[in-house]
Amino acid sequence: MTRATKRPTSLKASVYEQIARIGQAASSPSRLELLDLLSQGPRTVEALATQTGQSVATTSHHLQVLRRARLVDAEKAGLYVTYRLADPQVDAFLLDLRHLAESRLAEIQQLTHQFLDARGALEPVDNDELVRRVRGGEVTLIDVRPREEYVAGHIPGAMWIYWQSACWHDTDRDFVTPDAMAQLFGEMGIGPMGSFPFTGTRA
Repeated sequence: MTRATKRPTSLKASVYEQIARIGQAASSPSRLELLDLLSQGPRTVEALATQTGQSVATTSHHLQVLRRARLVDAEKAGLYVTYRLADPQVDAFLLDLRHLAESRLAEIQQLTHQFLDARGALEPVDNDELVRRVRGGEVTLIDVRPREEYVAGHIPGAMWIYWQSACWHDTDRDFVTPDAMAQLFGEMGIGPMGSFPFTGTRA
């Protein structure tokens, strides 16, 4: 009777194990959201916690997982730690992952349609069409993301406003009131707007 010998780990299996570290780090919706935010520019842990609605401790834990997978880098300055994507390939990976999910998972399209239908006659527009309309003067594009994201990159012609200055908040939704938007647009030289029905969602 021969004794069974343990099969040595192959190079291929070892490589797959390392590749799986990327998949494991990206397998959390919370970590995907953090990568998405960091793709728009560096952030401190506190800023990321605020933008994702998580505690600083939870955010820090997720960032450490991403860092161990070498997807993000960190730099400490005084009391604050700033995170950024480790490489432009991470941004490309995130975009490819999103495209793959959109092409393979019908649920994403269903969620998108439900979101738009719940808010009335909103029209989904891709980037190329939006740029064409802005350049042609057909629309005025208002960017309500945090200012650091706008500075890091925005669609040419987009105007930035601080969305919270035009919103009142209840426990369920954020609204942009018509009077507030009309006042803001007037101050920005866009108009005449008058009073118009406008309900926006938080970016």
